Amino acid sequence: MRKFLFRDNKRSRFFLILGLLVTIAAVSMLTGSDLRQAAPATPSAAVRAAVASRAPARIIKDRFPAYAAVAVDTAHNEVVLAAENILSLMTHDRTQNTPPQARSEPRRIINGLNTELEFVCGVHVDPMSGDVYAINNDTLNKLTVFSRRANGNAAPDRTLEVPMSAFGISVDEVHQELMLTVEDDAAVSTFRKMAS
Repeated sequence: MRKFLFRDNKRSRFFLILGLLVTIAAVSMLTGSDLRQAAPATPSAAVRAAVASRAPARIIKDRFPAYAAVAVDTAHNEVVLAAENILSLMTHDRTQNTPPQARSEPRRIINGLNTELEFVCGVHVDPMSGDVYAINNDTLNKLTVFSRRANGNAAPDRTLEVPMSAFGISVDEVHQELMLTVEDDAAVSTFRKMAS
């Protein structure tokens, strides 16, 4: 009698487990097919373009620059400032005397998508040509070079791929070399001044 009950319990457990496995398989098949049917279609190129060009409802940004670097152009009496938080290079008159309650207005601002400027943290002004060299930190491993008169959303005259997290810039005019300090690598990278 005990053998019979034991076999019966074994058989019951077998069919119970088999039934559970069949149920799980059926549910997963149904769920998988439902998910495939519910997946949205890929948007057309026109829809993607419309979304990409859509103007934002509002923009939140800091209107006051936070300067990360400064270079003085003594030949043209200008000061070039790297405004890291607003992704810009700002050129001011070096001799301008702004009243205490007034805001100093720059002569030129280089800013925009074409500039390839992001978190600008180093700047150098060529003493002969007035060209402005700027390096990005954190998000873009590029050095950009602009002519002295560049303004607005101007594309750089040339760019140079540099190590990520480059921070400071110095130029050896005698040997025509750029030297960039690199934060993450604790290094100094040297390039030809006219490299691109």
